[in-house]
Amino acid sequence: MEGLILRLADLDEGALGAVRIIAFFDGFIEHQASLETVLSATARFAGCEVGLAGGSAPPLAVRPGGGVPFAGDPPDDAVRARAGDDRWVWLARPGPPLPQDRMLLDRLGHAVLALSPRPRLDHSRTGDPALLELVLGAGADDAGRARALRLLGIEPACPVTVYAVRSPDSDSDSDPDSEAEFLATLHPWVRAVRIGDVRAVVGREAPADEPKIPTGVRVGRSAPVPASAAQRAWRGARTALRFTGSGLPSGLATLAGGSALVTEESLGVWRDLAEQMPPERLAASPDVAALRRLGAGPQGPQTLTMLVAVGATASLRQAAAVLYVHHSTLIARLAKAERVLGFPIDTPQGRIRLTAALIIRRLCSDLDAPNAGGR
Repeated sequence: MEGLILRLADLDEGALGAVRIIAFFDGFIEHQASLETVLSATARFAGCEVGLAGGSAPPLAVRPGGGVPFAGDPPDDAVRARAGDDRWVWLARPGPPLPQDRMLLDRLGHAVLALSPRPRLDHSRTGDPALLELVLGAGADDAGRARALRLLGIEPACPVTVYAVRSPDSDSDSDPDSEAEFLATLHPWVRAVRIGDVRAVVGREAPADEPKIPTGVRVGRSAPVPASAAQRAWRGARTALRFTGSGLPSGLATLAGGSALVTEESLGVWRDLAEQMPPERLAASPDVAALRRLGAGPQGPQTLTMLVAVGATASLRQAAAVLYVHHSTLIARLAKAERVLGFPIDTPQGRIRLTAALIIRRLCSDLDAPNAGGR
C-alpha cells in the first residue's frame, strides 16, 4: 500500500489523502489491533480529540496527542459517524473541519465494527463465566486478561466497579432470587460469575445512588478501576465483603455501620490489615482466642452480642438499653467476660482493644477462603 501511495503522488491532494486514510485503517484491521490502539493512533493521525460512544460499554475518548483512552463523552460540537447499530465514533476538531475528516470518521467506524468482539449468544452461559473467572483470577498474565476482557466486550481501559455478592443461598448452583434482585439494580452492562461461594459481578462505574440490598444479601464493592485492574478490584471487593453483616460493631462509621453494603474505600487501615495479615496469624491472637472461648460457652452467642454492643456504644448504660437488660445485669455479665479476656472492658483502652479483637475475629471468617478467586 505504501508503494501504491508513492505511485499516486501525481494525483491531487484529496485522492492521495483518501488512499492514506484507507491504508491507515486497513493495517489495523489486518493485524487485529485493539480498539484502544486504533483510537489512540487515530487521535495522533487526525491531530484532534476522537472517541467511541454508545452501546453497552462506557464512552471512550483520546486526546490529540494520543495515549491511553479515558472515559469521556463527546463534546456537543463533535462530528459523528456510525460504528454499527448502536455505536458511533466522533471527532472534535477546534476550528473548521478538514476535507478528509468525514472519510476518516467513516473508516474509523468501519475499523471499530470490524475489530469489535462478536457476541457469542450460543455460549453465553459457558463462555462468559469462564472468561470472567480468567479476568478476576490471579493466574492470567496481562495479555491473557486483556484478551479475555475483549471477548467479553470490555475494553481494558473502560472504568469498572467489581462487586462481591453473598446471599443465604450462595451455595446454590442457580442464581438466588435475592441476588438477581440486587443485580437488577445495577447498570444493565454487567458480567457475573460464581467463584466459590461468592458471586463476582463486574459492572460500570458505581451508580450515584446506593443500590437497594435485598434482605440477607451482603455486598462488598471495590473502588472504580480500569477493567485491566479488575483482578485487584476483585480482591478489594472480597475484603469489603468480610466487613459486612451484623457481626461487627454497628457504631463504627469507617465500617459503614456493619451494613449490607461495604465499600473498599470506607475501610481505611482495616483494609490493609485484612489484606496483609494471613487469617491464620490473626486467629492466633490471644484476644481472638479468648473471644472464641467465650463464643463456645453455654451462653456464647449472647455473650458475643453483649460485647459487640459494648464496643459499639458510648457507655455501659447505652449498651444495656440496646440489649434490653438492666445496667447492673450487664455489669455482672461483663465481669465474667473480662475474666476470660484478661483485660478490663469499661475503659477507653479496653474498648479499643475489644473492638479490634471483634473486627479481627470477623476477618478470620471463611469469606476469603482460597477458592474465592485467588489473591
